[in-house]
Amino acid sequence: MATLREKTEETTRKLRTQGFHVIEMWEHEFQREKEENPDLQAFLDQHHLRDRLNPRESFFGGRTNALKLFHEGDAKYVDFTSLYP
Repeated sequence: MATLREKTEETTRKLRTQGFHVIEMWEHEFQREKEENPDLQAFLDQHHLRDRLNPRESFFGGRTNALKLFHEGDAKYVDFTSLYP
């Protein structure tokens, strides 16, 4: 199984072969650049960076919202397999 680093390198290689200009940097380099570059800071202030999707949030809202977790009722079961020899 490939490591996360190997997967990232493979993705970067694919993007570059498709003609994209890819810039890679470590997080601490980006934090330093953000502090030193006022243009970058202004850009980040104007554009909200979204977090990754949280799968837990998919259970709430829309058609998947569990408004009723318990329902009182009767269930019926018919054993069709036992009817045949």
